[in-house]
Amino acid sequence: MRFLLRSRFQAATSRVLGRDESLPVRLAVDLTPGQYRYTLLVRDSRSVQGRKLRSGNFKKVNLTVRELTAGAPALSDVAVAADSGGTWSPGGGVRIRPSPAHLTGADGVAYVYFEVYNLTPGGEYTTSIRLEPEDDDAGDPFELTFPGDAATDVSRMARRMLRLDLQDSAPGNYTMQVIITDEVTGASTLPYYTPIVVNRTAD
Repeated sequence: MRFLLRSRFQAATSRVLGRDESLPVRLAVDLTPGQYRYTLLVRDSRSVQGRKLRSGNFKKVNLTVRELTAGAPALSDVAVAADSGGTWSPGGGVRIRPSPAHLTGADGVAYVYFEVYNLTPGGEYTTSIRLEPEDDDAGDPFELTFPGDAATDVSRMARRMLRLDLQDSAPGNYTMQVIITDEVTGASTLPYYTPIVVNRTAD
């Protein structure tokens, strides 16, 4: 069954955004499990009506909505920032400046932020991050693991920000896979894939 859903929203900033700055926007959509394709179109509200859009103002994305087992660990979107500063805060004392292009800093360091739900309260969990270079001559895929402790309250949600030191990795485009495993139950989240660009320019 196919259906078309259109949604419009407006967002504003008090100044022109810099090259690595972004304007976070969240839009909740209730979807049944299945395969979807959506297009995000960005238009400057000050532009003349009917004016032709410049390239880069839209993005088409394939989306898979899976039916999860009740109580299984679930992973949020994964944000990538070049540093741990910035004005955007998802809560819990975390403040970052997400990079729309998912760039690391010039030193090859990236800060990765995510939330994971339905963990065993007070239990341990493991974050596995696998990076696979998109260029054949950029080296072999590698994996990093990080232990963590889940919250003890009934929310069963954990916020996590990790510092990835990729200064020894070749500059270029990578695909990053993130999986969270609840060490108490052995259950894991579905893999989350997102691009990351090692932008190392420092000596």
